[in-house]
Amino acid sequence: MSDAEAKRQLEELNKAMMNLDNAINQSKHQHKTHEKSQYYLGIGSLPFLIAIIIVLNSDGECGAHIRTWLECLCYTFIVTLIISIANLVAPSPGLAGASGIVISLLSLFQLIWYIIGTVWFFSEDNNCDANWHAGYVMSLVMVIWFLVQLGIVLLICCCVCCAAGIALGASSKN
Repeated sequence: MSDAEAKRQLEELNKAMMNLDNAINQSKHQHKTHEKSQYYLGIGSLPFLIAIIIVLNSDGECGAHIRTWLECLCYTFIVTLIISIANLVAPSPGLAGASGIVISLLSLFQLIWYIIGTVWFFSEDNNCDANWHAGYVMSLVMVIWFLVQLGIVLLICCCVCCAAGIALGASSKN
């Protein structure tokens, strides 16, 4: 083997090692970003959790299943918060992967549960405004919060689709 060939192979090996090192650093960064997003997801639900607990401890009942809806939201917020704290206190790759799956399933459940709650809120059986005003206001806040989040997600999806269409149109002209 000549010196030039050995030097070329050494350079290729160095490039491969640098690529591997970059991949490892990127993976660590993604893991930290994932941990931070779960933490903020859990802490972000804390004000809603506190408000729902206060409202659920107030007297009143209404025809619609608003109390059940708020109780279930409270439980999902508690589970999200516990998972976030567990990831913060004892971070491990196995726990992060499992908690990511649980959070994803919980988010899917919350989406469906928000839709159900919104239907219950706007149903004719909802007489919470007269019988349980605190529950009515809390459920109104949660419905508005859901609709705002849904609107933001739909807006982002529209923007991404438009940008992709523009990029595809520009690339097809070239």
